[in-house]
Amino acid sequence: MRKKYCPCIMESECICFTIPDELTSLTLIVECQRLYVHKEVLAAWSPVFKSMFTKNFKEKELNEIELPGKKVDDFIELLHCMYPPIKQISDANVYQLLPLAEEYQISEVKKRCEDFLLTKPGCMGLLVTGQLYNLPQLISKAQRMLIVHYVVRTYSGPELSLVVTSIKYSASGHCRNDERCIDAVRCKSFTELQKDPFYDKLHSENLINILQLRVLDLEAAAEQNK
Repeated sequence: MRKKYCPCIMESECICFTIPDELTSLTLIVECQRLYVHKEVLAAWSPVFKSMFTKNFKEKELNEIELPGKKVDDFIELLHCMYPPIKQISDANVYQLLPLAEEYQISEVKKRCEDFLLTKPGCMGLLVTGQLYNLPQLISKAQRMLIVHYVVRTYSGPELSLVVTSIKYSASGHCRNDERCIDAVRCKSFTELQKDPFYDKLHSENLINILQLRVLDLEAAAEQNK
């Protein structure tokens, strides 16, 4: 069996994918390096690979498949998360794994990456990651943190751009569940809003909501002054 000690996994052995074994059924070529794998394993984890091997694709009959644009270290990391002993997700590999797990629709690896990132403090970077790789729980956590943090800062000082940023990076692009953001911005004049560097990045629906609320405020003020 083609195993060797892997220092990244304590007290266990991991497969060395650069050495074929008697059951190898496919060779992946990544950055000119050959990785020896098994179609059955890839198909079990990835519907993309399963389609390649079972439907009318040219890869179905091939024993070697080249994967252009991939990094060999990243792909080996992915394989270690598919072959036992399953490697843990960490700061060192989570951003290696997410793009590949998304491309090959490996939902289990994506879920494990999301679970790991959910242990981190919410921030703008995590929100962008959640949007990029469609990680709903991560998006929700990061949104809650950003809304609370940025709205508090906005009400206590001239931090309008932070609120506009939180609207811009909402999960759907529409701040339906984050009315506090729009409430914070509505107190600003349209001229102030236009001067904000994030103004051009607002989704049109959010801008319309802000302006509608601003008009209502002005109408209410006018009524009180009569």
